[in-house]
Amino acid sequence: MKKYVTLIVWFVFCLFAFIRCEENLIGKRLSGKLISNTDCKTSLKSNYPDTLSCMEYAWDASDNTLSLTHINAGFNCCPESLYCKISLSNDTIYIQEFEKKALCDCNCLYDLSIEINDITAKTYILHVIEPYAEGLDPLCFTINLNANKSGLYSVVRKQYPWGLSSVY
Repeated sequence: MKKYVTLIVWFVFCLFAFIRCEENLIGKRLSGKLISNTDCKTSLKSNYPDTLSCMEYAWDASDNTLSLTHINAGFNCCPESLYCKISLSNDTIYIQEFEKKALCDCNCLYDLSIEINDITAKTYILHVIEPYAEGLDPLCFTINLNANKSGLYSVVRKQYPWGLSSVY
């Protein structure tokens, strides 16, 4: 009997340790989601050149919501749908962007509207993981919500699907 109790205690301990490690690796899931996205911006006029990938942010202190607009996010021309996963690890908010089924043989740019709930005023690192930006400068920057309730950060991108207007 004592052997079984020891075995159960070790099992519970290992399970707890695994859960803690898993949380540290991927971070704590945050309540947030992709609210909307534009259509493929092949012919739409934009306030930002297509050589920039930008993130606008605005924090609403009344409901602790962080609103984000990822301008010129690169995806397939006709994905079945777009979505994102949002997590928090230490002081870093990770926003991983995805497309469900790339249905065309082309890529283009979209604007994504994302909301994250229950964000308190402090300093965070915002790190966007983009499916078509591998090897490019990351869209990763620091925001201090105590000092700036809103702002904009951009990185230059000239690799397809970014920078198409500068080619013609």
